[in-house]
Amino acid sequence: MKRRTFLGAAVSSTVVATAGCLGDDDSYATIQRFHLLNSLEESAVMEIRIEQSETGNRVHDDQYELPPGGDGFDGITLDCLWPDEPLKIDTRRESDDSWNTFVTTDYEDCLLFAVELNQSGTSYLYSHEDCPVRSPDCHDGAG
Repeated sequence: MKRRTFLGAAVSSTVVATAGCLGDDDSYATIQRFHLLNSLEESAVMEIRIEQSETGNRVHDDQYELPPGGDGFDGITLDCLWPDEPLKIDTRRESDDSWNTFVTTDYEDCLLFAVELNQSGTSYLYSHEDCPVRSPDCHDGAG
């Protein structure tokens, strides 16, 4: 998926995650699509850790080399490798010391989700959708 296509399609309902809206204790968002983007002029490695919020069990831990951003950049779409449960997602550029965290219990519905590598580290971009999203790639019928 082209970075500009993703950002353009989601811009009207996309929010940079800096503070969440707290739902009730039992609610959480279901991530149905997960994209990795790089806006840097050089290739870079992104590290991702995904844990189940309630148990702390790690369900994914990997590194992804992303090509330089710019015209014609194709992002990486992760396979559906996380459970439909409350999640804690930590990301960082490999060269950074600190992690950036996104917690799905701060949100509801289904999310089309992206992590972007940029000069500040990583940023979260997402779009709220009713569950299930059109032609879902994973968690069919979630919600």
